[in-house]
This record gives sequence, structure tokens and C-alpha cells, in this order.
Amino acid sequence: MKPSLTLDCIIRDYLSRYELVSKPLAVACSGGVDSLSLLDILRQLVPSEYLVCIHVNHGWLESANQAQELLKNYCQENNLKFICKQFALGEMVASENTARQARYEFFREVCSLEKISNLFMGHNLNDQAETILFRLFRGTNSFGLSGILEQKILSLDDNLSLTLHRPFLGTSRQEISSYARDHLSSFYEDPSNEDTKYHRNLIRHKILPTALDINPQAEKNIVKLAELICEGQEFFKDQVATALDQLGELPWNLEKFRLLPRTIKRKILEKTFCTQIKFTDEFLMAVDLGGFHRINFEKDKFFTIKQKQIHLETQI
Repeated sequence: MKPSLTLDCIIRDYLSRYELVSKPLAVACSGGVDSLSLLDILRQLVPSEYLVCIHVNHGWLESANQAQELLKNYCQENNLKFICKQFALGEMVASENTARQARYEFFREVCSLEKISNLFMGHNLNDQAETILFRLFRGTNSFGLSGILEQKILSLDDNLSLTLHRPFLGTSRQEISSYARDHLSSFYEDPSNEDTKYHRNLIRHKILPTALDINPQAEKNIVKLAELICEGQEFFKDQVATALDQLGELPWNLEKFRLLPRTIKRKILEKTFCTQIKFTDEFLMAVDLGGFHRINFEKDKFFTIKQKQIHLETQI
């Protein structure tokens, strides 16, 4: 029973620390072990009228309906509000990024309508390690390597904000699975989690097991690295803020930007625009060279260096 007591204490302490016990909360729940265990613990600590379960059925697999039905029944049995968005089979492109965007769009929509400003998610320590490696392989800077944040604020309509909470980030998948075996009658095991065509699954099933063969503490060491990077970000926060104040609104004066320390220039770009190494390297190279340059930023947007200024322009 030790894992259950440990998880119960983690969530109880988290709710107390941020004074959330008597506030409306939502839980983003896939029906899997992590998020359903989180929901199960929360419904024992928070009055049921303050708790909402939000689920997105991506419609990739027919078996996904099992997760939806499981959650619907669970919420009915425990007197919890259940809000679901179901995509038709094959309606959504089967990609990690598309699914993530659809989920967060729905989370924002529901929380705005329900006047909920705190959303809990079941990301755990293993997810953190996988995310850091995924971003590293993709080519990210230090902001990306700081990993998943325990809390993150998203904007909603009507000047409201939504705080994402991830209280399990320091808890292993094994501990959560132990709780689930002892306390849940059933949970959904998504077969797509075994498909290594998805990059995160490839890292989970192929790369991390090899890393653990090298060092059984590999996952914890990866997460510790992210914590150290976060500490470094805190050190530079005030310096970056001061530099941004001096630069003012875009367009920036090229010479002012050029005179900043290179580390500060890089962190300004990471914080304000993009964490991709390719983008920041191209930007800094253009600044060093001077003359006219164009640096692609995102779809239909690009930076230009011209007339001794740095401009952000939109393709018409």
C-alpha cells in the first residue's frame, strides 16, 4: 500500500501548497493509468461538485471508444461531471502534433465555458525524460531542454487565464501503475502507445531502455539536468528582461542588439520567438554579418535585417 499513500500525499500537499482544495478543477484524462490515477486521487480530496473530467477521443482507433466509455462510467459512479469531444474515426490526421493541438484547444474551450482556471494533467517523471530527449534530438535550445513545466499559464477568452498543473512530474510511471493496480478496477491501455512510428514511443521503447542499461538512474539524471537548466534560466531572467526593455518594441536597432552579450541575445530569441537551434543560429549569424538578410520564423512570418534595423514582417 506504500505507493498509494505516497501518491495521496503528493496530491494532498500540492493542493494545500497552492490553495486549490476549494476551487473548481478540471482533469485532462485519457483513461490511461496516469491521468485516471490522478483523477481517482483528486476525487477523494476535492468535493465532487468542484471537479470536472475532460476527455478527447481522437478517433484514430475504434478501441478509443473504450476509453471514452470507461471514463463516462467512472464519472457517473463517482458523481463527477464528464465533458468529452469525440472525433469521427479517421477525421483527424494521426500525428502527435495535430492531436496535441486539438486537445489543448478543447481544454481551453471547456475551461473557459466552465469558468475553471486550474487544469490538472498526468505527466510523470518518465514523460519528462522522454520529452527532454525528444526535444534534444529535434534540435532545441536551453528553454526546450528545461522540459515540461510543473505549472504553465495559458490565456483564455475574456482576459482569463488557465494554469496547467502537473503534480506527478517527480513520480515514476511504475509508482503510478502500482497505485492503479491497487485502486482502479480498470483503465485504458492505448495500443498506439506501442507504435514506434511515433517518435515519443520510439524513445520510450527503444532508446530509454538502452540508456537504462548504461545507467539505471538515466531517467532521473535526465530530469535532474532539466532542473539545473531551469536554475540557469532563473539566473538570466532579469538580464533578459532588462535587455528587452532597452531594445523596446520591434523593429529593434541592429547595433543595440549586436552589442548585447551573445548568451543574452540567444536567450532573448529563445524566450521571445523560438527554441529551435537552427533558427537562433541563423538569426545570430545574420546579425554578425550585417547587410540585408531574411530569416524565416514561422508560416507567413519572417525577420529581415535592413537599414540598420531588425524587423518582423508578415507575408502578404
